[in-house]
Amino acid sequence: MNKIKTVINKYYFFELVIISIFSYIYFINSWVSDDAFISFRTIDNFINGYGLRWNIAERVQSFTNPLWILFLSPFYLIFKEIYFTNLFISFFSSLFSILLVLKKINSIRLKLFLFLILISSKAFIDYSSGGLENSLNYFLLILFYFQFLKILYKENKSILPKTYFLIILLSSLILFSRLDLILFIVVPLIYTFTRWKNFNGNKILWTVLGFTPIFIWLIFSTIYFGFSLPNTFYAKMNSIESFAFKFNGGLNYFKYSIKNDSITIIIILSSIYFFLKNLKTKQSILFSGIFLYSIYIFYTGGDFMGGRFFSYSVILSLLFIFIYYHERLIKRINYFFPLIILYLILFPNSTIYIPSKPSMSIKGIGDEKIVYHKTTSLVYNWKNKSGLNKEKTRILSNKDFLNKNIIITPIIGMTGYFLGPKIHILDPLALTDPLLARLPGKGRVGHKY
Repeated sequence: MNKIKTVINKYYFFELVIISIFSYIYFINSWVSDDAFISFRTIDNFINGYGLRWNIAERVQSFTNPLWILFLSPFYLIFKEIYFTNLFISFFSSLFSILLVLKKINSIRLKLFLFLILISSKAFIDYSSGGLENSLNYFLLILFYFQFLKILYKENKSILPKTYFLIILLSSLILFSRLDLILFIVVPLIYTFTRWKNFNGNKILWTVLGFTPIFIWLIFSTIYFGFSLPNTFYAKMNSIESFAFKFNGGLNYFKYSIKNDSITIIIILSSIYFFLKNLKTKQSILFSGIFLYSIYIFYTGGDFMGGRFFSYSVILSLLFIFIYYHERLIKRINYFFPLIILYLILFPNSTIYIPSKPSMSIKGIGDEKIVYHKTTSLVYNWKNKSGLNKEKTRILSNKDFLNKNIIITPIIGMTGYFLGPKIHILDPLALTDPLLARLPGKGRVGHKY
């Protein structure tokens, strides 16, 4: 009995250590991107009766994350505050995701090793906050794969309707949150469909019920906004640039992280290696999403936010690698521990230090966190929002915005949120403009003029 109590106490002590370390890492690295305030302005307009709109005079889906917006909205309605609210929710979404992944690992030493690798990933930590939907998507993707792992190796057992429904429902919520995440789940979904071989009424019923959230959203979006896809899709993908140009942009996106976040690229390339090595096994089904999303980065040209598109792949890669290769890892863990600790201590952009110096930018790809850290981090705002209030004062006193009902600016997030719903904002980058978005553009990745 005493031994059992000792084990339980050790487990809870370990979790407390993990929570404490992550809380510190999250606090010093917390930030909110300007893009997040595009969603926040939409939430503010929605809660104040103007509808899901950026400019209240027109219905445009200026966001790619409808589930995140609808999830935050009731909290905004209750607390009338979005800054601390979104960071609080992002913290718990990321923390629960980490704890769920660690739950799959039996060895305390391996748990600690996995955790240290995860917090050393700048991509994962940077977008655990940021005001974007990444933290929610970590949680949904982990839940999806937890359900999928229940059926992956049970060849002779039929899929329980409950498990099948949860897989479909979670995939629907993932797509509701961000449509391009289909690449992470499409192969497991196909496998799930084929495993339930009897195409009967029950399968149809559970499938329809599971996909109901995304079906309802796409129908609503088509009727309300006029298009099923977000306006940002047309603004960013409707360019005059060649595929070769975009491919080179994707290459630069990888180069940026190689220079500024090496551990993230090592993790992702390891997953791609395991995918290619095990193509004929079921292991490849799990790693397929990481491979497909990496290809997608080359197809789209990446993003101006360095590391953002790698954040999902990091946590999924570590989950799969530690599940399949835990025996090999436990044998070599004494060699790996010092390396990861040295990385955390010595790497210039380590997540254990308060960000102060910008990462090396590469052709329009930069460190958005460092740009907005002093304005939006909890480090500078936890007492009285001093950083945000300074930015609000600067925007409200800007002579270019005074006594105007219509303004033109390419940096629209905080500007739009602080100016309020009565000001109509024209965005030359077309993220929120349905007409400009249909015109082919060129320029920095994610910002097409």
